[in-house]
Amino acid sequence: MEQNKKPIAFVIMPFAAEFEEIYNYFIATSLNEAGFEVKRADDIESQNNILKDIVNAIKNCDIIVADLTSSNPNVYYELGLAHSINKPVILLTQDLSEVPFDLKSYRIIEYNTHFLNIQKVSKQLSNIALGLYDGSLKYGNPFTDFNEINIKDEIKEELLIEGEEGIIDYLADVDEGYAKLADIINEISSEMEKMTEDTEVFGSEITNATSNPSAGSASYLRKLSKSHAKKLEDFNKLLFNSNMEYTNIASTTKNSLENIIQILTIDTHDVDEYKKFLQTLNSVKVQAQSAQESYINLVNIMKSLPKIERFYNRAKDNSINEISKLVENISLTISSIDRAISIAEKRNKS
Repeated sequence: MEQNKKPIAFVIMPFAAEFEEIYNYFIATSLNEAGFEVKRADDIESQNNILKDIVNAIKNCDIIVADLTSSNPNVYYELGLAHSINKPVILLTQDLSEVPFDLKSYRIIEYNTHFLNIQKVSKQLSNIALGLYDGSLKYGNPFTDFNEINIKDEIKEELLIEGEEGIIDYLADVDEGYAKLADIINEISSEMEKMTEDTEVFGSEITNATSNPSAGSASYLRKLSKSHAKKLEDFNKLLFNSNMEYTNIASTTKNSLENIIQILTIDTHDVDEYKKFLQTLNSVKVQAQSAQESYINLVNIMKSLPKIERFYNRAKDNSINEISKLVENISLTISSIDRAISIAEKRNKS
């Protein structure tokens, strides 16, 4: 970056009191530390129509950060403006389940206001912002995915420079990345199946004990609950580590997939490569959807069980949170695959 000229990051987010600290101590701080000048609509001092100022800010900035938390309609409108002129955008949210499925295929960071989480995602935000600015990370949006007008030849030349990584490299990266994600899913699914069986048995034992109370029932229930809580705690450690690993691999794979999408959108005419690419994506998608359904089933079983003992209650809530997080991670993968398949099929027909 030039010493005398900082790149500009424009932030789109709700104007509400609860977002002030998020903007000041998370978003702005992270981007400032990465070398960006940070602006948002209320920073603009102008006598112009506010929408005109926002449009100019979106047009003239280098990157955009949009916080989709609470599904604010103004944020989504401004995000649409940014996508329509092909600005690199980083999406943020406190709850991935609030984000429309179609947008989950683009770069999105989930955060919460816990101190340790903010520290972790702050670095992630800085790295992605720098990567989008210097071109080391690719980005896409609905407008350029499905409209060829704004696609530039420079993108193709940049991605296909002789001696640099090309489509075969990116395809190999995606294959390897999805193979690793599949391994994680398989390992978790195996443990998930055992945990589902244990939880169903535990639920039946709880039902029997509470339906036919007798002397010593309370002690029996507590002993039973603590035993199952220990199994859940071990399971939660696996889930936590798997979620961390899944997130890191998915992020790297997503960048290679984005590069493939850029090339497919521009100039790829090898039908065999299309077919192999689509087969790989469809295979991963089917496996991911099947696993996701089983994970959701376990969450529903756990939610149906009563709160009966504090160690068990805490372990159960942690399990539900970790499984739900994994479900959302897989949802991001499925959404990215759907986007890539849609674009590949469109280009194959043209």
